[in-house]
Amino acid sequence: MKIYSATEFAHLEWKVDWAVENLVPAYGLNIIYAHPKVGKSIWSCQLAHSLGTGTPFLEHQVRQKDGKWWKVLYIQADEPAQEWSHQLKSIGVYEGWDTLHFGPNAFINPKQVSFTKENAKKYDFLILDSLTSLFGELNTTEQATLALNRLTEVCGEIPTLVIHHKRKGQAGIPDHAVNSMAGNFALAARGSALYNLSESKLEASGRLVKVSLPLQRTAHGLWVVDHNSSDFYAD
Repeated sequence: MKIYSATEFAHLEWKVDWAVENLVPAYGLNIIYAHPKVGKSIWSCQLAHSLGTGTPFLEHQVRQKDGKWWKVLYIQADEPAQEWSHQLKSIGVYEGWDTLHFGPNAFINPKQVSFTKENAKKYDFLILDSLTSLFGELNTTEQATLALNRLTEVCGEIPTLVIHHKRKGQAGIPDHAVNSMAGNFALAARGSALYNLSESKLEASGRLVKVSLPLQRTAHGLWVVDHNSSDFYAD
């Protein structure tokens, strides 16, 4: 252990670990949030497929983990099992990763937490779908603290993406306030990157991430970069 001057520490040379180059860190807790049915789960399936197979993700290169593609576990608690199976079959990006299906509030159950913790050790990257499905509503500081502690217990040092639903807008409350509720929880949970997904754009922000991508959906519902958008700027 060593105490540095701030000037000395600021000039240390660090190697940035990426899972997806300049988009998804290979460490920490990351959160994607959007309104219901926008396509968060499909976006996350595409990420799982890219990490597991080396396929570029939204035109960003995937980096290997210790010379191999990533072992990814996607924990689904937001859809009934039959709908989850149907969605995977319809989008066709199910190669290279594993999935586990839970019912609602699974991470409130100590036995299911213990099961997940033990099995998560076999993986390099975790995707949790979704925060409120696994924990129930997070309306108090106590509930949010429980969720954070459980995430730490289950995920440990494994890089993790958590899917979070924006709250539905309420009369008199502007939409940007709704967005901030998701973002504020992520920051409180030490999120490394936040991904705000809309029907036509991905806004990614974090300490090392700053990306804005115009997106569109294919006939199968997959996300692709929209090169025809007025918001698209080629490098």
